[in-house]
Amino acid sequence: MKKYKLRDKYKSYISYDYWTVTEEELQKLRESNDSSDKCIVASFEQEKDLDRLVHDKDPKVRSYVAFTGKDKYLSILVNDSNEKIREIVAHQGRDEDLDILVHDPDWKVRAIVAECGRDKDLDILVKDKVASVRKAVAKQGRDRDLDVLVHDKIVSVRRGVAIFGRDKDLDILVHDKAISVRQSVAKHGRPKDLEILIKDDHVSVSYPAHIRYWKQQDDY
Repeated sequence: MKKYKLRDKYKSYISYDYWTVTEEELQKLRESNDSSDKCIVASFEQEKDLDRLVHDKDPKVRSYVAFTGKDKYLSILVNDSNEKIREIVAHQGRDEDLDILVHDPDWKVRAIVAECGRDKDLDILVKDKVASVRKAVAKQGRDRDLDVLVHDKIVSVRRGVAIFGRDKDLDILVHDKAISVRQSVAKHGRPKDLEILIKDDHVSVSYPAHIRYWKQQDDY
């Protein structure tokens, strides 16, 4: 009797009882109208099942189809009305999907596109109106993006720039108005920054700067 084995990537989501099923057991699941059963069916990646389930009314079912990563279904689901499904599609990193999703109305989708790190997407998303997207761009560490984002109006974005520790950014951010940004600068331990930050008005900046500064002195 033919048996179907679940791929490892689904095992965190599907009960152990369904990691291996017979043809008869799979057929019973196919005949069910329960969304959980449909998700199990989709996880076995049979084309005849996916052809049907890609159009299922329940977004959870469609999300399992997207998770298969199969081109045929990603080409459909890239335009899905549910943003969670488009996020899954973006995670697959197909160029033809990213070309569409870089302009997605949902910022979480655009942030995932940024995380894929394609230059032409970052060129667009570095100017995104949502800070979380620009922060995702900063994490890619492209010099031309950091040159822009070091002056970003949002603290979390500038902090993301500071993490890379480029000298020209630290020269600017050591004087940043945000405590958390100056803390990030101090962590790089540049002597000229520490000499400034040990005099900082906020103890959460000055104290750790003192520790690093005097440790460096002791090492000489």
